[in-house]
Amino acid sequence: MKGKMLNIPAQADTVRSYLGAIFTDLWGAAERGLRMINWKRISDLRRDVGQDLFDRLLPDIFADLDTRAFRLETAPDEDLAFAFHAMKGSALNLGLTEVIELSTAGERDAYEQCSSARRHVMPCLAALDTARQALREGLLGRSAA
Repeated sequence: MKGKMLNIPAQADTVRSYLGAIFTDLWGAAERGLRMINWKRISDLRRDVGQDLFDRLLPDIFADLDTRAFRLETAPDEDLAFAFHAMKGSALNLGLTEVIELSTAGERDAYEQCSSARRHVMPCLAALDTARQALREGLLGRSAA
């Protein structure tokens, strides 16, 4: 048979162990995502603006996060500090704690030495993706309750 074959361990225990590790990694990411959000901040925001307005604002909130992520990913070195600052502002509004931390570090490094700041971009975007997914899932779960 031509082509590459998947290298799957032959022993059932090894396969179960391998699949268990994948499941644990995925579960851990989901749990981490829930902790990446300050749910009190979301609750306060929902209370302050009202449930109806909050629900109408959600698409705009997610669109803003997408725009910030694109700008951060494509920013030239001289604009990186501003891109991190803008991402931090959006993350602060929503209580996205890990994104706030990574954006703060990236902004600081960009002001000090722009070339070292770029190392914060991908972790920040990954944290944003995880937080955004957890936010969607958490809000859907909370609205169904």
